[in-house]
Amino acid sequence: MLQLGGGIGSPLPRGAESKAARNGRILPVNATADTSAHTVIDATLTDASVWEEEDVRTPGVDPQLRQELDSVVSSICRALNDPKRLVVLYALRDGPHTVTELCQALGVPQANTSQHLAVLRERGLVATERMGNKVLYSLRHRKVVDAVDMLRDVMADELERQQLALSPRRAR
Repeated sequence: MLQLGGGIGSPLPRGAESKAARNGRILPVNATADTSAHTVIDATLTDASVWEEEDVRTPGVDPQLRQELDSVVSSICRALNDPKRLVVLYALRDGPHTVTELCQALGVPQANTSQHLAVLRERGLVATERMGNKVLYSLRHRKVVDAVDMLRDVMADELERQQLALSPRRAR
């Protein structure tokens, strides 16, 4: 039985497949940059909010970095924006599992687990492999779970900082 505990180069959502662009950066196919006006025009994602025409001459922010960060938010971050999907990623950290095994570990109905896996698969975070009549799901990028662990560490550090900041006030 599966136990839980411890502890990008992927396709973008449908309609936003990536291609190599200037300086080796990955940009959505339908993102066009007007470098003379420093404006990103008509960069839409099927599954994300429409990027409105936006001035990218923000002081100190590279326009290409800004586009890349927008792509990260619209793909990876949205996939991670559900605690159950995070738990699925942690379950897959130790190796491939079937939907049935994940359902048992998570205590979630198969339909719901399958929906979460579909989102993670579309965003390139999990891979599938057919083994007879079963489908095994596995992490495509271990770095994603490592990144979530780093965010958990930051959150723990911040909570500790806040508690220490409140401690002297309580003693008064």
